[in-house]
Amino acid sequence: RAFSIRLRMRGAIGMVLALFALVGLTALLSGRHLASLNDEVMTRAVKRVYTLGDIRGNMGDVRQHEKNMVIDYEDGVAVLKHRELWAKSIDKTKKALAVLLDGEEDADNALAKKAIEAMDAYAKATQQVLEQIQNGAYDNARTADKMLARAKEHILLVEQSVSGIQAIIDSEAAATQEAFRAAMRTALMTFVGVLGLVLV
Repeated sequence: RAFSIRLRMRGAIGMVLALFALVGLTALLSGRHLASLNDEVMTRAVKRVYTLGDIRGNMGDVRQHEKNMVIDYEDGVAVLKHRELWAKSIDKTKKALAVLLDGEEDADNALAKKAIEAMDAYAKATQQVLEQIQNGAYDNARTADKMLARAKEHILLVEQSVSGIQAIIDSEAAATQEAFRAAMRTALMTFVGVLGLVLV
C-alpha cells in the first residue's frame, strides 16, 4: 500500500522486461557456445579430412610412378620422366603431412612426423635402385621390382601412420559431435528453465 498503482505497474513491467532480457541473454550465450563448437568442426576437422585426402592421393601417385618406372625399365628416357613425377609426388606428400603439424601439438603430430621420416627413408632407399633401373642394370621388370621390396616397407609405414591419423580424426570428430549435442541439451534445458521462470 505504500506504493502507488502507477509505481507498481512500472515495477511489474520492469520485472517482465528484465526476465525477457534474461531469456535473450541465455539464448545469446548458448548460441555463442554452439557457434564456437561449430567453428571448431569447420576450421579444424574438415581441413584435416581434406588434407588426409591429399595425402592419400599423392601417395597413390608415388606408387603409380614407382610402378611405371619398373614397367618401362628398358626405356631410360621414360624412366627419367616417371622419376621426376615420382619425386614431385613425394614432395607433395611430405608437404601435406606437414600441414597436420600446424597449430597446437595434438595426438596426430607424432604419427605425422613418423610418416614424414618414413617417406624420407623410402625415397633414400629407392634412389639407389632407381639409378640401376634407369641404367638398365636389371634383366627384367620382376628383378627390378624385387629390388624395391625393402624400400616399399617404408611406404607401408607411411600408410600405417596415415591410417592411425585417420582413426584419431574420426575419434575427435565423434567427440566434438557429442560435445555439440551435450551443449544443445544444456542450452535447451537452460532456456526452458529461464522461460518457465518468466511465465511463473
